[in-house]
Amino acid sequence: MSKYYTAQELAEKAGVTTSTVYAWKRKGKIQEEHPDGSKIMMFSQEQLDHILNGTTPRGSSRELDESLTCHHCGKKITQSNDLVIKPTRISKSNGIKYMERYYHFECMKEYNEELNVELEEQQENSWWDKAYMLAKDWLGLEPGQNLSRYFVLRLKGLRIGKYMPTNDNTHITKRGYSFEVIYRTMQLCTPSVRKAMAEKSFSDDNHRTNYIMRIIESKINLVNSRIKESEKAEQRLKEDTQDQVQRRAEYKRKSNKNNSKLSKLVSEAVSERDNHDELDDLFD
Repeated sequence: MSKYYTAQELAEKAGVTTSTVYAWKRKGKIQEEHPDGSKIMMFSQEQLDHILNGTTPRGSSRELDESLTCHHCGKKITQSNDLVIKPTRISKSNGIKYMERYYHFECMKEYNEELNVELEEQQENSWWDKAYMLAKDWLGLEPGQNLSRYFVLRLKGLRIGKYMPTNDNTHITKRGYSFEVIYRTMQLCTPSVRKAMAEKSFSDDNHRTNYIMRIIESKINLVNSRIKESEKAEQRLKEDTQDQVQRRAEYKRKSNKNNSKLSKLVSEAVSERDNHDELDDLFD
């Protein structure tokens, strides 16, 4: 049986004010219910779950009380079952803020996919920046000096599994090695690279770059396999933890059920004993 909350209880559970709950109702995010014919406005556990998950229940549809515009496509949202209200990262003049924005159901899925790609690109750029700065440190370049185009292309070639990329589109691809792997390999190779820079002579910058790349290439498969093993171990630990939580919850449910059965048996035994006592009293 679904649990129901008053507007005030729903506000406390969701961590918002009662006024926000009424605003959600006006905008179609939630719908009042009257379980068992109650006259009090109530909201179900399912609706609370959707609020906490940042989505809107896709049940029966109704026309919205006011016209809303989708933040993703710019078109109007007219039906309640096509509305998703989600806190969205907005850049303001005074900083980053999270504000409620409206989406079509399908637009929300597209937006999330694009957001995931954007986040992945940010992470890739961060690892690339680290790799770039470490390479500059190897070569003793001053602030304001850049790596040669040849060095950059050789380094980015590792990202797509080629000697050199034919264009600069090397981010967010499943080929080659991630920039995280490249950077961590460079960290491992730093002593060898510094030793080579100090002891060897090179005919030109390209010769030096190719020698450095051979050092990196000799270790990158090892680093890549270690990182993958670490990720698998973390995933197994996460799954084991979730499994333990589920087992404990199941054990608790069974224990409560058994305790309930035991309580019932004890209650019946006590009741039967009392009946016997009453019979004994009749024959005393």
